[in-house]
Amino acid sequence: MRASRKEARKESDKDDEAVDGSKLVELTLSCVLCLLSSFQMQGYYTARDIALVVIQACSRSVSINQTCKDMMRCPAQSTVRHHLSKLRMREMERSVNEILPKWAVKLLPKRLLKVAVDLVCVPYHGKPDSSEAELKNGPARDGTTWFHVYASAYVILYGKRYTLALRYARRNEPLTRVLGCLLGRLDEIGVRVGCLCLDRGFYTIDVVSYLKRRKMPFVMPVISRGKKGGTRALLDKKKVKKSCTMEYTMRNAAKHKEVSFFVHVVRIYLKSRYGKHGTECYGYVVYPVDVVSLRRVFDEYRKRFGIESSYRLMNSSRARTASRDPRRRLLFVAVSFILINAWIYVKWESLSVPTRGPHARRVIDELLPYQTVLMLVYNAVNLVYGAVTRVVLRP
Repeated sequence: MRASRKEARKESDKDDEAVDGSKLVELTLSCVLCLLSSFQMQGYYTARDIALVVIQACSRSVSINQTCKDMMRCPAQSTVRHHLSKLRMREMERSVNEILPKWAVKLLPKRLLKVAVDLVCVPYHGKPDSSEAELKNGPARDGTTWFHVYASAYVILYGKRYTLALRYARRNEPLTRVLGCLLGRLDEIGVRVGCLCLDRGFYTIDVVSYLKRRKMPFVMPVISRGKKGGTRALLDKKKVKKSCTMEYTMRNAAKHKEVSFFVHVVRIYLKSRYGKHGTECYGYVVYPVDVVSLRRVFDEYRKRFGIESSYRLMNSSRARTASRDPRRRLLFVAVSFILINAWIYVKWESLSVPTRGPHARRVIDELLPYQTVLMLVYNAVNLVYGAVTRVVLRP
């Protein structure tokens, strides 16, 4: 009798920890409804129906039009588009940044954390919706040089790699302002930044000066510039015989600006890394100089590339659209990041086991790949509205 009770208890515990599509949909739906809270709807369908259609479109990475065609009892695509046109940019940006850290604040430790900040460019073809400030110019990619650009802040921590803040970057908007908005949001949710890992795109005099004024510890790679002098000479492997730390002053003679900082110059053996052999020199701006040791800076900065993985996942679950409306495009990006955060949350809560070590738990990642999450969400929404199983030509 005792054994059977123990087995029944174990089975019930397993059921409580099971991850299914309905659980994932409800987690995501509660967040997406907050983004659509301003909708005033009358008639048969509600904001919940609009949110489910958007989630389904993101899970399949298709358009709203295609999603509505593939489900039998969902709202018409014209109805969904009509209500999505009611979105307001400022309210949505505020709501997105209130929602993204919803699960993270429960699980993140109250100590100093490493945070990565980067920009992701979503290619755009066509003219802007209402203002040229909506788009940024950049190197040609996917047949265009115009992009909608989003900045995000991402925590670097095992099992809890959440996207904590999102910012829609406008054209000609200074990087310091974008960075300030993200850091301000981290302060609001109580995240203490021990080290900020930045992409090379932030390697400017204005950004370095801004972070030094804020006394924000950071690491960013040095861009090799100059024909013979400058940072090109700083990273010349013929001159750098071993790893070292030196002070460097970056100047802009045209604007009469300059800033001084310490650079960790790291000389490493490639050992067939990136298909190369021999040695290579990498430079990293560090502030303060001891934020990361010279010996560890190369390996520690590599952890920042997790934010690039979050962008690849976001693009794999971002609904497609030909609309010019930047509000709708921001919504699809935000819903994709919400799906990713929900995935990270359920893995830590339901698919991890206690273990020794600094993290106290080990996440069993192979049980729930992100593509499996998207499949579970897709099937769960289909149970609500019914999937189209046949097409009939009527005379």
